[in-house]
Amino acid sequence: MPGIAIVEDEYIVALDIKSFLERSGYRVAGMFSSGEELIRRFDELQPELILMDIKIRGELDGVETARLIHDRYFTPVVLLTAFADDETVARAKITQPFGYILKPFEERELRTAIEIALYRAAMEKRLRESEERYRSLFNEGISGNFLADGDGTLIDVNPAFRKLVGLDSPDAAPGRLEVFFADQAGWESFRDTLASGRRFELAELALRGFDGRELLVLANAAAILDQDGKMVGMRGELSDTTERRKLEERLIQAQKMEAVGRLAGGIAHDFNNILTAILGYSNLLDDEIDSGGPARDDVEGIRKAAGRAANLTRQLLAFSRRQPFSPRPLDLNSLARDTERLLRRLLTEDVALALSPSDAEAVVVADPVQMEQVILNLALNARDAMPKGGTLVISIDTRRLASPLSVGIDTLAPGDYVTIEVTDTGLGIEPRLLDKIFEPFFTTKPKELGTGLGLSTAYGIAKQSGGTISVVSAPAKGSTFTVWIPRAASHAELEDEEEPIRSGELARPATILFVDDDEEVRALATKLLSRKGHRILVAANAGEALLMAESYGMPIDLLIADTVMPFMDGFSLARRIQSILPGIALLFISGHPGRANEPDAIGRFLAKPFNDAQLSAAVAKALSQR
Repeated sequence: MPGIAIVEDEYIVALDIKSFLERSGYRVAGMFSSGEELIRRFDELQPELILMDIKIRGELDGVETARLIHDRYFTPVVLLTAFADDETVARAKITQPFGYILKPFEERELRTAIEIALYRAAMEKRLRESEERYRSLFNEGISGNFLADGDGTLIDVNPAFRKLVGLDSPDAAPGRLEVFFADQAGWESFRDTLASGRRFELAELALRGFDGRELLVLANAAAILDQDGKMVGMRGELSDTTERRKLEERLIQAQKMEAVGRLAGGIAHDFNNILTAILGYSNLLDDEIDSGGPARDDVEGIRKAAGRAANLTRQLLAFSRRQPFSPRPLDLNSLARDTERLLRRLLTEDVALALSPSDAEAVVVADPVQMEQVILNLALNARDAMPKGGTLVISIDTRRLASPLSVGIDTLAPGDYVTIEVTDTGLGIEPRLLDKIFEPFFTTKPKELGTGLGLSTAYGIAKQSGGTISVVSAPAKGSTFTVWIPRAASHAELEDEEEPIRSGELARPATILFVDDDEEVRALATKLLSRKGHRILVAANAGEALLMAESYGMPIDLLIADTVMPFMDGFSLARRIQSILPGIALLFISGHPGRANEPDAIGRFLAKPFNDAQLSAAVAKALSQR
């Protein structure tokens, strides 16, 4: 695992960070209270990432230390600080930090920053290596060297130049330099710049090969002048940088998708808190309204609208990979056959559906419901792309990658994969849109035909399952979406499924400590649980909850805690309260349903939004396990 160095002069804070890193599987290279101490031991430890406080001991503060590390070692630095003033931020920018996290921060936020920093560092290392490779080729005379007369007619070129522009035959006349420029304006600017006596030094130029390939090159070029200062020739060297630019674009897109995913997950979490209150209060109203009255229809309308909103948040959580995930051995051939029957009812009569299962066993470890959703989303997207009818083919296959494969903004590791190909004969996708189609809410369809979450949901599920999705498309030539999922060795016995929460279960009256930072959720829970005869203690944060646990003076039967709260999450709070009140029952709630997969939450988790019956059943189950 990557070695991470911690620079923090608060020893307790440093120990807390060290503990989190080790729990998360990272290797701690060392802890330091000053920048000088880290730099002295840097060559010995060779950390791959630095977590750096700005205010530290010694003559060098965190910003100055980060600048020295960046200049000398190119090692990524994530700044951890309580300062966000303009001067500090401006100084920090100069060091090009890989992250800037304000204290106090959550462990999840720190882990995300670490993963992004390590990923960026790896990508930038590849970019640096690419630049060094091209520089070495240039210095050794194997760049695309050319010599031309004053009009641009090429007099001599080397093999690297021929290879660059696609001149296969060594005897083929290279012609004029002008023909390799992407447009006339570019050539004229290049020629006029040299004629004025100026040089091109590592200038990026857009060229075009003999075969029409678009090329980006770094150019060193100068004019050959006669004694009167008139240009009589041109000479230069060209280094191909097309692939480097593609890597840069992939890095930018990956950062964008990660940022959008974090935003989507945060919005869904807050929205689920609101929906919890809407659904809860509508249930309370329903109990107080006479059956058959017109007001009851209004309440039912509120519930249905809230249900549609809850479905929207589930799609957002799927994109951000924070939805519940129940992986199990799954045969995608069987899943595709089962889904085929449903698809035939959803597709229009003018769309022909063909299923091509794999000859080999196509077993993966994934969530069956989610994988079915991927197939449905891609198939319905294909249907909408064929307004005049066409053919939809769903193919299952197995593939082995002997080396890493770049797929969009992702890179698949070598190994065995099962692929789901969904091919249509529809309208196709314009090249300029291909980089955007997996972004949430992006759609080319009319507003009434969708929310723009179908493809982003499929992409999030594929990523959560350890794979990705690629797309090949062109206008008027249809599209092929390929889902890549790591292949499992074979079928394995399924674990016993957890006993579901039954809405009819009731619990004996109990004393419950309810902790949530959302005021509306606290008020609703108090009302719902009080109606069931429970005594409710309410806390808005972990500090209040701990005070109640220590001072209440009577037994507390159950702790219900939100998993995401400021300063201390629900899991940490539960551990602290269990040390005060051994034997207390636990129930975790969250607007991030994916937290159900946390080890502490398994078997005692309730996702928001929830209604009265679901909350009562979850409380009953938690108390019965006490």
